[in-house]
Amino acid sequence: MMKFSYIDRKLDEVLGNNQDPLDRERVKFLIQLTLLSAAVVFITIPMYLISGPMSQMWRSCIVLVCMLFIIKSLLSKPVWKKIAHSMCLIVTFVIWSNLLIFVMAINIATIQFALLVVIFSYYMLGTRWGTFYAFLTIVPILFYAVLNGKQYVHINITPRQLSTPAFMIVMINNFVLFVFMHHHIFTSYNATIKKLRMKQVEEELLNAKLLEAIEIAAQSSRSKTDFLSTMSHELRTPLNSVIGMSNILLKDQPRDDQAENLSILNFSAQSLLTLINDVLDFSKIESGKIELEHIPFRVSELVQQISLGFKVKAAEKGLEFHLEIDPFLMDKVLIGDPTRLTQILYNLLENAVKFTPSGDICMKIHTEVQAAEILKLDFLVSDTGIGIPEDKIALIFEPFSQASSNTTRKYGGTGLGLSIVKHLIELHNSTLILESRPASGATFKFSIDYQIGDAIKLMDNPLASKVSDQQLSKLRVLIAEDNAMNILLMKKLLGQWNMTPHFVENGEEAVAAIRMGDFDVVLMDIHMPVMDGYEATTQIRALEDPRKSAVHIIALTASVSSNVQEKMDKARLNDYVSKPFNPEVLKAKLEAVCYQQQQQIAS
Repeated sequence: MMKFSYIDRKLDEVLGNNQDPLDRERVKFLIQLTLLSAAVVFITIPMYLISGPMSQMWRSCIVLVCMLFIIKSLLSKPVWKKIAHSMCLIVTFVIWSNLLIFVMAINIATIQFALLVVIFSYYMLGTRWGTFYAFLTIVPILFYAVLNGKQYVHINITPRQLSTPAFMIVMINNFVLFVFMHHHIFTSYNATIKKLRMKQVEEELLNAKLLEAIEIAAQSSRSKTDFLSTMSHELRTPLNSVIGMSNILLKDQPRDDQAENLSILNFSAQSLLTLINDVLDFSKIESGKIELEHIPFRVSELVQQISLGFKVKAAEKGLEFHLEIDPFLMDKVLIGDPTRLTQILYNLLENAVKFTPSGDICMKIHTEVQAAEILKLDFLVSDTGIGIPEDKIALIFEPFSQASSNTTRKYGGTGLGLSIVKHLIELHNSTLILESRPASGATFKFSIDYQIGDAIKLMDNPLASKVSDQQLSKLRVLIAEDNAMNILLMKKLLGQWNMTPHFVENGEEAVAAIRMGDFDVVLMDIHMPVMDGYEATTQIRALEDPRKSAVHIIALTASVSSNVQEKMDKARLNDYVSKPFNPEVLKAKLEAVCYQQQQQIAS
């Protein structure tokens, strides 16, 4: 193929890197073809001038001017498709002028021109325009041959034509153009195929690397999830004992100094549990695995319970705590996620108490009726604390970030709280608004839409008044637990309710105990040696005795992995309590089992 370094550089300037590679080759081909043709036309002009005819000389001049204009256009602003059309029209003009004016016959040069137009138009302009120009050049030749008979069709070359240098040059040039066109087309074709193959190989390698990277990322994510789940279980298990035993000791009427120490111990354990929960929740938020519950609850009672603890914390720092609840909410039952709302308010109030050295803290909840069954709640938490600079407001919502390193050193904390709050509020299709200035405190606002629920569906513990302590003490309880501290905790806890449970240390022993004895309820730990709680429950459900296989099984689990609920449903566990747990929650579930038994006996 012809090499023109200047043309290549000029095209690089004009085309840049945005042109399609095939179109780029077409433009280069068009310039090279035009230059070659212009050179031949330029040579024929003096020959026609010397030997005639003059009409062909003028035609050559016109064609040369057109070709020079085409070259200039291609090198300045390549509208190559229009120029390709112009080239086809110029050669078509030559064919028609040969037939009608200059030669008035079909000779070899005319046929060459026609074939050149067909090849050129198909390559440069595609099949539609190629067909059009083939029709425009070949049909007139066929029509002329049919109309004028054999006497005007002479493919052979006469001695007169051989003696005309211009004719010989044109004929030779046409053959050269045939070779040049085919060479360029197939060279471009082969180069394109080679590039496609190389690109295909590169894509295959890239896809392989991408799949490998995806697998590594997935494995890393699984490893992180497994690690967090394992660490959570290992941390929650001893925390369950610490929090549980401190609760039991606090109820044993300790001395004032003992009560203070136990309260500090309990508070520290609860703070550690909150930190663990924050890390786990952040991990769930990152992976998009947090889903909101839709259960009935009384928001007024929930907010009052939250505020009680923070009133004490505020008083310890000499702060005033103000709570303002819309009276409209006092008897209202809403459908939503009380756990996540508690988490939002807890984190906001925790920050308010932490970063307020003096003054007051205020929490307000007001309502806006959106529709017949939808209630919009406007929440506001404000303080008179250290405030936040305007340029740091966006930063504090980033995970593991606080307004400054001095804040971290002075006040502590992981910097996860507000990040979690922001994501949880966004999960409620709302936005957290912060208004703050340094030394002027901070005000957090957000709104959540809740569905109005039915008060009948919400009962604090309807079974508590129907189940006496004596009836509860007669409940036959089997506890499958492998941790010695948790066994001691459960003995003391159930001992407060005058219950004497039977203990086994793994799932296999639990299945054997159910086969050998009669129990009303099983408190099943999940992670145990020999056989875990899921497998033990599955085997119990497969027992032939329908009474034993239907025993009520409550999982006691410190696991927080995302598929816990799925595994429990598959094993057909009746219920679960997360460690560390509130003793009253477990008692309520045991009372529910006792009440169901009473109903069965009565029926």
